[in-house]
Amino acid sequence: MSEILEMASEMARELDRIGVAKGQSRVFSGNREKIAADEFNSERVVAIREAAQLSRTVFAAALNVHPTTVAAWENGDNKPNGAAVRLLKIVERGQIVVLFDAENT
Repeated sequence: MSEILEMASEMARELDRIGVAKGQSRVFSGNREKIAADEFNSERVVAIREAAQLSRTVFAAALNVHPTTVAAWENGDNKPNGAAVRLLKIVERGQIVVLFDAENT
């Protein structure tokens, strides 16, 4: 298993141990889930941000992107990809607190 996968597995086990996202994290065995950016149209990005009750600026900070990037997604000028898609899925599942608390643990 690669070093990155080992680190991800360790993080998932630790999150389960402390009760964050209990039962929702999973250990990756090397079979990666295919992520399609097409799943995230502008309406879905807006809906995710509004459901999280975050401003564009705070939402961008949680996703580690610039606020103009979020604006481009919401206006349909651009689509999220890669890590941003994974993070959007986390936020959509209501796990936004994991993103904010990671630095403080």
